[in-house]
Amino acid sequence: MRRARRGPPRPVRFRASALEALARPLDSIPETLDRLLAALVPECADACEIVLTDSDDAERRVVTRGGEIEAAIRGFDGLRRQALIGGAPISWRSAREPSLSCVVVCLLDDGRPLGTLACLARSAPPLDEADAAAIEDVASATAASIGRALLQARARVAARRSQRIASQLHQLLAASMIVAGLQREEDVLDAVARRARSVFDAEEVVVALESGPASPLKVAVHRERSRAARPREASDPPPAPGSGAPARTGQWLVAPLLARRSAARGSVSIRHRDGSSFSDDDLEVASLLAQLASSALDATELNRTIQQSEERLRVLVDTAPIGIVETDVDGGIRWWNRAAASLFSWGEDPDAPRSVVPAFPPPILDELEDLWAAAVDGREVPVRDLTSVELAGRRRVLAASAALVPPTVGREGSLLTVVEDVTDQRQLMEELRHAQRMDVIGQLSSSVAHDFNNLLTLIAGYATRASTLTGKLLTMGRTKLPEPIVFSPVQSVGELSDVLDRIIGGDIELELVLDPTTGMIRADPDQFEQMVMNLATNARDAMAEGGSLRIAIAPVVIDADAAASAGLPPGDYVRVVVTDTGSGMDEETVRRCFEPLFTTKGPAKGTGLGLPAARRVVQESGGTIQVHSVLGEGTTFEILFPTVDEEPLADVHAEPPAREAPGTTVLLAEDDDGIRELIGRILRHNGFVVYEAESAERAVEIAKDVPRSIELLVSDVVLGGMTGGELAAILQESDPELLVVLVSGNVDAAVLEDVREGTGTFLPKPFKPSELIGVIDELRSRRATAPR
Repeated sequence: MRRARRGPPRPVRFRASALEALARPLDSIPETLDRLLAALVPECADACEIVLTDSDDAERRVVTRGGEIEAAIRGFDGLRRQALIGGAPISWRSAREPSLSCVVVCLLDDGRPLGTLACLARSAPPLDEADAAAIEDVASATAASIGRALLQARARVAARRSQRIASQLHQLLAASMIVAGLQREEDVLDAVARRARSVFDAEEVVVALESGPASPLKVAVHRERSRAARPREASDPPPAPGSGAPARTGQWLVAPLLARRSAARGSVSIRHRDGSSFSDDDLEVASLLAQLASSALDATELNRTIQQSEERLRVLVDTAPIGIVETDVDGGIRWWNRAAASLFSWGEDPDAPRSVVPAFPPPILDELEDLWAAAVDGREVPVRDLTSVELAGRRRVLAASAALVPPTVGREGSLLTVVEDVTDQRQLMEELRHAQRMDVIGQLSSSVAHDFNNLLTLIAGYATRASTLTGKLLTMGRTKLPEPIVFSPVQSVGELSDVLDRIIGGDIELELVLDPTTGMIRADPDQFEQMVMNLATNARDAMAEGGSLRIAIAPVVIDADAAASAGLPPGDYVRVVVTDTGSGMDEETVRRCFEPLFTTKGPAKGTGLGLPAARRVVQESGGTIQVHSVLGEGTTFEILFPTVDEEPLADVHAEPPAREAPGTTVLLAEDDDGIRELIGRILRHNGFVVYEAESAERAVEIAKDVPRSIELLVSDVVLGGMTGGELAAILQESDPELLVVLVSGNVDAAVLEDVREGTGTFLPKPFKPSELIGVIDELRSRRATAPR
C-alpha cells in the first residue's frame, strides 16, 4: 500500500526519480528497465509493467515490479493495444473497486512504438491526469533510452559484421592470388579448403570434385590437421544444392562448384566447430569462394588443353613430310622442321649452337622474296615452282608458298615458308601422260570389247567398217600427222553412236540430233572422232550420278556481225553442239580448260590433253570452239567448221553367202540390233524359221506364244538383266531336248554350266556365218547320234 508523503506532489516526485534513473550511464536494456521500475514502485504505483515488442508486434520482453501486477492487469491487454495503436496515454478506473486505477502509455522512439508502460494503483489516491502526464513523460524518456541502447547494439553488431566481411574478403583476395598459379586440381582444392577454413573459422572444410579429368577427388581440412586423398576418404557432407546457389543444410554450409556450362562438378562444404549456424553474409562469401575455385579449375583444364594442343602441333609440324621454315620479315631464318633440315642439309635441332647460320640457296632467294613480299602485303600467295636450285648434286624442282604470322604482345611478326621437293612428282607427271593415254585406250577398249567382237562378227557377214574402228583405236595410241579429207560429220558421229554408248555407260542417256542436210567438212576424221569421244568422256566424268548427253549437228549461216565476233569469215558452217547436265565448271576452270595439262580430275584420272587437242583440230580446220558452263547445271561446247562443197569417199559393203535350208525353228535372243539382224539373216538364208527377241524376258514370252515348238536357242551371253545361260535353263525346264548355242565376245565356254549336258555349245565372237551354221549342224548331229 502506498503511503502519503509530505513534500512535492506525487507526479513531480516520481518523474524526478525516474528521469534521474534514466540519466545514469546504461550498461544494458534490462538494467535500465529495472532502475526505472524501482523509481516508479511504490512512489508512483503499487505495480508497474513494461512490455517491449518486436517489429511484428510480438512480445519479446516483459519486465514487472510489484507482486500483484500479473493477476491485476491480466485482463487489460486491450488497453495495451489501444495505447500502441493510438500513441496517447490510456487511463482507466474500476467501477466496482473505486480505489483500483491504471494508466497505460505507449513507448515511442522517434514515432516508432517500442512497447508499453503500465502503472497500477490499488489504494487512494487513484492515478489522475497529472499522474498520467508524468507517466507519459517518463515513458518518452524511457523510449529514448531504449532506442539509444538498441542503436548502440545494432552499431556494434554492424561493426563486427563489417570487420568479419572485410577479413573474409581480404582472405578471399589472398586465396585468388594463391590459386591463380596452380596447375593441378588437387593443389587447387587443397588451397581453397585451407582458405575456407580460415575465412569461416570452421571446424572442417571438405572440397570435392565429382566430374572432370581429375575426379573423383576430395580434399578435407580440419582445425588440427589436413588431409588430401584420392578417392574420397573424408567426411560425407550433404550433396551440393541443385539450384546452383549455396545453401545451409544442417550444420553444413554447402556451395556448388559450377563448370563453364553451369553444371555442378563438385562442392565446397563448411562446418563450424560449435555447430553454430551460418549467416546470409556467409552464403555470399561461400558463393564467391566457390566461384574462385571454379575459375581456378577452369584455368587448370584450359592450361592442360593448351599444353596438349601445343604438343600435338609441335609434333605435327616437326614430322610433316614437307619443309616448314620460320623467318623474320627480312628473311632471317629462326626455326625449321625436320623435313626442311633434310632438304637443305641443315641441322635437325634449330636451337643447337652453330658457327654458320642456315640460309636458303641463293638461286631461289629472289623468288622467295617475292612470295614474302606478297604475304607481308596481305596479297594472295600462290604455290610457286622453284626450278633453279641444286641440292645434293642434283637439280631439283621445289614448290614453295608463304604465310604471315601476325605479331603478338612481346613478339614480332614472322613468316612461315612451306617448301616441298616435287622433282619426282613432276617426272612422274611427265611419265603419267602417256600412261593415262594408254589407260584411256584400255578403258575404251574394255568398254567396246563386246561391240568390237560384234563388229568383227559383222565383218564375216557384211565386210563392214571394223578396219576403220581398229584404225581409230590405233590412232588413239600413237601420234600421226593430220590427214584432212572431206567427210560427213553427221555420218561420222552416227557411226560412233555404239562406241559413245559404251563410253558413257548405262546411267547416262545419249541423244543424237543429226540434221541430214548438214554439209561436208575438211578435217582429219580420226582426230574429229577422237575429239567427239574426248568430249563425251569429259561429260561422263562430270555426271557421276547419271544425266544426259546431247550431241547436235546442223548447218548454220554466219553473217558478217556474228563472224566478226567469232573471228571467222562469214559463210556456211557446220555447228557441232555437245551439251551435258553434269556438275559444270567455275569461271577459273572455264578460263583454263584449254590449257595443256590442266585437269580437275586428279592424278591417274585426267591428262589435261583432250580439250587442247580438240581446239587444235578445230583451229586447223579453220573453225572455232567455245565453252559455256554453269556450276551445278552443266556444260556446253559449241564448235563451228567451215562447210566444204565436195563429195566424200564411199564405203564398200559385201553380202554373206547362201546355204540350203534345213527347216529348223530357231529362237534368237540378242540385244545388239546389228548382230541380231545379221544372225537372223544368216539363219533365214540357210532355211531356218527364226523368231527374234531383243531381251531374255522377251524370249521367254515368245517361247510361250509361238505356234510351233522351238528346237534351237541361239542367244548372246550378255543380255542385260538375265544371262543367256539363265535363259536356256528356264526354257529347258519345259523342253529338256532344246538345243542351245551361246555366243559372246568376252566370256568363255564356262557359261554352259546352266545348260543341260549334251544339249549346248559355245561359239565365241567374232565368227563367220559358216562357223555359226557349222556348230548348229554339229550340235544337231550330236543329238541325232546320242543314245535314247
